[in-house]
Order: sequence, then structure tokens, then C-alpha cells
Amino acid sequence: MMVAAFGMGHWLGQHLDGTVFPLTNGVAFWGVCICVTAWTLVQRHGGQGPR
Repeated sequence: MMVAAFGMGHWLGQHLDGTVFPLTNGVAFWGVCICVTAWTLVQRHGGQGPR
């Protein structure tokens, strides 16, 4: 997690240009990564839950 945070901070530091687009692109990228990971893991390891 720390390596990913360092990498994202490094990328963000190089791409800051006075607009919010690098920050929003980073948040969108990690949001999609988390969504895909959660969707995959829930499909594979999720149970039916309480009924």
C-alpha cells in the first residue's frame, strides 16, 4: 500500500499543472481499480449473506 501511495504521489507531483485534472484522474483511476478488484473478489469469494 505504501509503494502504491508513493507511486501515486510521485506521478501526481510530476503532473500537477495548476488544474484539478491530475488529482481527479488519480482518484478516478484508483476508484476503478478498487471497483474492479472488489467486483472480482466478491464474485469469487462472496457468500450468499444472511437471509
